[in-house]
Amino acid sequence: MSIDQGSAPMPDCASRTPSSRIALGTSRLRSAGGGLDQAQAVRFVQAAFDLGVTTFDTANIYGQGDAERALGVALASRRDSVCLSTKVGYEMPAVVSGARALKPFVRMMATRLPIVRRASQALRGRAGNGRVEDVGALTVAARESLARLRTDHVDVLYLHSPERVTEPLVAFLSDAVSSGLCRKAGVAVADVDVAREWARTG
Repeated sequence: MSIDQGSAPMPDCASRTPSSRIALGTSRLRSAGGGLDQAQAVRFVQAAFDLGVTTFDTANIYGQGDAERALGVALASRRDSVCLSTKVGYEMPAVVSGARALKPFVRMMATRLPIVRRASQALRGRAGNGRVEDVGALTVAARESLARLRTDHVDVLYLHSPERVTEPLVAFLSDAVSSGLCRKAGVAVADVDVAREWARTG
């Protein structure tokens, strides 16, 4: 079970680190309208850990990469005690990535002006509209995620809402495990037919 809308139940990530029954999803962590600065986000994640949450789910586009950064700081000394997953498969449009420096201002305005808050909320799910299916680009994205998360691997690496099954994408997931980028790999999808198609790949 995940408290992040749209996230799936987490698998046990490794024998040394059983998953908690509740996963902390981070799609809103460090978003422009989310209201938490870096220090607050780190404290929030650490408080969740102290309350028994050991399963954390994120993605490279959440908060323009800042969700991964916050998790990396918060869990740096706890890495061996948590199950950590992230997703790749969307790319950040250059204009969104370049606007990252404006987030403190947007966050401040969102707390004061309802229209800014509503606009920010409307854009949250659209930060990464560009799908990535190139294996080389996916591998680079996964390594960049590891750097932000301050770890040499994640327990689960997901493809983020792929539209279809392709041999290169299947190979990417297999290679991600064999190369040590992750312990397990999978897909995070919202479409039942796509999920069934992936399930048939075995």
